[in-house]
Amino acid sequence: MPLNSFALGRNIRHYRKKRGWSQIQLSEKIDKSPTFLSYVESGMRCISLDTLVDLANVLNVPTDALLKGSLSNASIVMNNEFAVALGDCSDYEQKILLDMLLTVKMSIRTNRNLFYRCYPYRS
Repeated sequence: MPLNSFALGRNIRHYRKKRGWSQIQLSEKIDKSPTFLSYVESGMRCISLDTLVDLANVLNVPTDALLKGSLSNASIVMNNEFAVALGDCSDYEQKILLDMLLTVKMSIRTNRNLFYRCYPYRS
């Protein structure tokens, strides 16, 4: 599977905004120009492995989180994100979240036919 530069850019933008940083602030931290970062975030420019590692380190995220959308093992990435999201939860909170997840999952599967009826062109 080739690198999806649009997904990579979207993920970089997501984590940059999550930190509350502007493109200028992030570009200074990785020693690149704001224009370069803008092209990367829009998917119009590829980056080197060194720049990918710099971005992951500065944004404090694993590289696979930035590459999500290009990896064939995306389920491993999602499992890691679930684990991180639950990491600071108490046992009680984890139990409630699990109950909610299972309920939503069952509802999605039960009502899937409604989605396809409303959006027949989607598969």
